Amino acid sequence: MRGIIIDGVTASGKTSIIKNLNISLSESKPPMTKFFISEHYTERMLEHLKDDDQLIGGEVKNI
Repeated sequence: MRGIIIDGVTASGKTSIIKNLNISLSESKPPMTKFFISEHYTERMLEHLKDDDQLIGGEVKNI
């Protein structure tokens, strides 16, 4: 399984990136299943580490 997290301020183009990525994937690999999860769920993945002051750069990647 592969995933991507897109983070940014309001109106920075996140929705446009997701829209174009979805179009590209649906044209190049139509049988693949695609889904998107809201920011509420993506932030929750690391919340326990943040609460314990154990969140380090290895868990978060900036592209």
